[in-house]
Amino acid sequence: MTANVVSSTVAIYPSFFAINYSPYLAGLAEIFGTQALAFTLRGFPVFHQHCLAFVVPSGAKIFIDAQDWSNPFDAGLEWADLYAKVNLDPARIPGPYAAKVIAAGPSFPVKIAGRPQAIWHAIRNYQMARASMTDIGRHFGNWRAIYRWALPECRYRPGDASSKYAFFGGSIWKDEPECNEYRRRFIEACRSLDWLEFEGGFAPRSRRDVTGLEAYTAGRRYGHAEWIAKSMRSSVVFNTPAVFGSLAWKLPEFLALGKAIISTPLARSLSAPLVHGEHIHFVEGSVASMREAVSLICRDDRYRATLERGARAYYLQHLQPARAVRRIVDLADQRLAPNDRPNLREPALPFSLLTR
Repeated sequence: MTANVVSSTVAIYPSFFAINYSPYLAGLAEIFGTQALAFTLRGFPVFHQHCLAFVVPSGAKIFIDAQDWSNPFDAGLEWADLYAKVNLDPARIPGPYAAKVIAAGPSFPVKIAGRPQAIWHAIRNYQMARASMTDIGRHFGNWRAIYRWALPECRYRPGDASSKYAFFGGSIWKDEPECNEYRRRFIEACRSLDWLEFEGGFAPRSRRDVTGLEAYTAGRRYGHAEWIAKSMRSSVVFNTPAVFGSLAWKLPEFLALGKAIISTPLARSLSAPLVHGEHIHFVEGSVASMREAVSLICRDDRYRATLERGARAYYLQHLQPARAVRRIVDLADQRLAPNDRPNLREPALPFSLLTR
């Protein structure tokens, strides 16, 4: 019998949306080292979805799905030893696969490459996987976004908040009226408090194809770095499910920033529960409930500090890239029987990352 040969390399399928999966690549780099990461088609089936498929040194096959919708990808369910889904609705998972599917928890883009590295990987990954790519423009656009506006993870740190200042900046979604309405109500709640300095509103839509929210729309768009700075200063921040009921990037960003978060109920499973009064403050969604929450958090320094500490602690324990990836890898390894470990060869293209 031939002994199994296990690679020291993390083999990564080269077709994925870089902006969505940047935190997982950052986590893999932190755990295994950047020189251990390599893009390759060898040993993978053809995936037409832009998700993150990779094989860790143990031989465990992992498929991370950060798409907004709750339906899983059949090809990923079939192939993977562990399928980690950000927007998990357990009712959508076919029974035979339920044991291999876990909630990945929400994530947000981080800067993993400078301009030369991002261009290099965008081109080389396209050359390798262009036959399976379903959205080539988005592939290149994602790598561009990595170096143009994504921030290093180290920029997400708690700052000093002002008890009399609140900021909100968020999109108007064309086909998500419930999300738009909850965001409008939060703006209204903040504006109704005459002692609170409120800044922001909906980001203007260039197409102007959603009407009725003009009075709640800001005069300009806020750049991402500015949005982070103003959110850091804000006494409270607001979260609500976004497209298809998804966990928006804002939620983990707010947790990383250690903010006092007001949120409507979440529609997707989490890797660990967010506890009301400890990590987050849930409201039922009316203007009155939001106004009451804003007043409580702004005027009760001890409660606000409790939420801020709890949010940051939750992020560090469950969502920080290396922590989140370590959990996924460990669970995948636990599912892998020794005789299931395949013979793996070293992929050819090393993956260099900007990790600082």
